[in-house]
Parts: sequence; structure tokens; C-alpha cells
Amino acid sequence: MESNTIVKDTAILVIITLIVGFLLGAVNMVTKDPIAQAEQKATNEAYAAVMAGADFSDSMTDIVSEAETKYTNAEILDCRAATKDGAEAGWVVKLNATKGYGGDVCLVIGFDTSATITGFTVLSAANETPGLGANCTQDSFTSQFAGKNAGDGEYKLYKASDTKPEDMSAGIDAITSATITSTAVTDAVNAANKFVHEYCMNGGSSEVSADE
Repeated sequence: MESNTIVKDTAILVIITLIVGFLLGAVNMVTKDPIAQAEQKATNEAYAAVMAGADFSDSMTDIVSEAETKYTNAEILDCRAATKDGAEAGWVVKLNATKGYGGDVCLVIGFDTSATITGFTVLSAANETPGLGANCTQDSFTSQFAGKNAGDGEYKLYKASDTKPEDMSAGIDAITSATITSTAVTDAVNAANKFVHEYCMNGGSSEVSADE
């Protein structure tokens, strides 16, 4: 009798599991496209925000695929060439900062043809701590990047206790009590800057060394 009960209960559990799995799959099929469309809309709006008045090419998938996992602290997700009035204006780069406090932080950065940052926005920092790392989405932090140019060098992060140089053209103020997130984002901006120099400005020259 107990054996029959176990078999019956097991069969019921299997059936329930199959039904739940089917329903979850159906829900995923229904919501997958709308979610993808919403994400692409947010990305397109971010591109327009960081490179105002520009038109954008299709994704430069060849260089994105080559550089996707090349950089230690970032994952390149997308890059598009920008033009204004038919003239080359620069590039927009979408990437993940992979060393955030709670996970990836998704960024979109605009660079002009000299690699000066034209705009910067955080698309997602959902895994960062509210009121701390999540403040990387605030204008007080993001607005620091526009207009800065580190050349083929790096942007440097400064905490409140650090002595800052008079020239902050490549300097970034960390978010108070959120050094990990600030560092992750700044490292990713440096990766994007290298990517632009190596692939967009230099045509992917193999002579430029990778960020190991």
C-alpha cells in the first residue's frame, strides 16, 4: 500500500512539474519579445542622449565580437558609428562593468572622433546597493564624464580623502561610501576608451596590446 502511495505521489509531482514548466515556458514566449523591444528602446534613447543630434549605424558586430571579452573589467555589448550632417561624429559604446558590488552595471558612453566623452549614462545598476552604489545612476556622478579626454591613457578615480590634482580632465570623484561601484564603472570607462582607440580609431590594429 505504501509503495502504491509513493508511486502515485511521485506521478502527481511529475505531472505538476511538467505543467508548471509548460506554463513558465509559455509566459516566457509571450513576454520575451516585448522585454527585448523595451530594452532596445531604452538603449536607443541612451545612444541619443550621449551623442545628441547624431544618426547611428547598425551594430559594428565584427569588432564587438572580437573585443567582447578582451578587457578584464568590462564586457563590450555593442558599438555604433555616429554621424552628424553626414560627417563622422564618433561612436557610441554599450558595455557592462563586470566588477560591480552586486554584479554587472550596464553603461552607454559616447565618444567623439578624438575620443572625448560626449555623454555617459548608466542603463542599469539594479544589483547595486540602494542609496550607495545605485547612486551611480545619478547626474551628480554621471555628469562628470562628459567633456573629458584621457587620450590613450586612463581615467583616475579619487575618493574624498584623496589629494586631487589641479587638472581633473581625466579625474573622477568616487561616490561617497561606494568605492567598489565607482571603481567598477571607472574601470569599464577605461576599457571603453581602450576599445575606441584600438578598434574604432585604429581599425583594430593588432599592434595595440590587450588589457590583460
